Amino acid sequence: MDIRRLISVRQRDPLETVRTLLFQVWKNGGLEGLFALAWQRERQIAQPVLLTDPETIPRVDPFAPVMLGNSASLAVNILRSNPGKRYGFMFRPCELRSFKVLARWQELDFSHTLLLSIDCLSVFPLDEFEWRIREIDDSVQLTHDLLQFASQGGILPSRFKLSCQLCERPYPKEADLHIEILGLKTSEHLVIGLRDQALAEQLGLDDMILGEVPAEVSECRERVLEKLAAWRGRSLAYAQSHLDANQSTLEGLTMHLHSCEPCLNRLKDHCPLFESVWLASDEGYQEPVLRDWIFSCGGCGMCEYQCPQDFPLFTVIAHLNHLMSEK
Repeated sequence: MDIRRLISVRQRDPLETVRTLLFQVWKNGGLEGLFALAWQRERQIAQPVLLTDPETIPRVDPFAPVMLGNSASLAVNILRSNPGKRYGFMFRPCELRSFKVLARWQELDFSHTLLLSIDCLSVFPLDEFEWRIREIDDSVQLTHDLLQFASQGGILPSRFKLSCQLCERPYPKEADLHIEILGLKTSEHLVIGLRDQALAEQLGLDDMILGEVPAEVSECRERVLEKLAAWRGRSLAYAQSHLDANQSTLEGLTMHLHSCEPCLNRLKDHCPLFESVWLASDEGYQEPVLRDWIFSCGGCGMCEYQCPQDFPLFTVIAHLNHLMSEK
């Protein structure tokens, strides 16, 4: 990010501050809609939806600790169906990575869109999320609780999905606007990163900006990110150490997908990048194409599930992606 600014948190409520920020971005950015995670009125769940009225922003909660699917596919469909529309798309970092790959593969023009993202506080397994929801009166309280611990890097990581425990990139790259929270005292201030000065001037956020980001705030954030990366790196190494020889190679993964229909269907139904690659690879036999898919994996963890053959599908994919990224 070329521009980073400290913004004030009003009434010690970071979520409400983010909603105020998004309202101004919508108005000043000339948006015709905002695709974002929002709480549904009919049930206590947050789902990605295209909002076309800025008055609905009070439903938006980009930090809600639940993820029913990778929203990249839905966002790409919206983009394809509404060419030229000035939409904002708000993603978790893993979804942003998937969206950009998918849009590029389909040769879609998203230069007129505004890509927004956040530091990710991780998400709970669905059963854990539903249990926590039943124990509280207000579903948004889950978000407030998580944001309180952002300065420490989040709450006890072992309660989150395995994919979140292994994620070494809980922050986005190449978003037009990035809301930083990890390592920050979110009851006092947040940091926003903006693509360039022109966008900063267009969005006109002067009334929320406190000024340049103090060195001590940036240093604290870097320490927390380093601590998170080290912990998650050790978690990945531990998970990798439990893979056998047949689970440690792309050939082994390909052979498994040919023998396990549930895993194959899991990827077809939940990975936004997989199905077109599998079809293009002549039923999965062309390793270079599958290698591109593994390398492009955003790490969303939608392939994380209990395989009937006890094959650790997500861990294998994360392991292969890590090896390819290192090279």
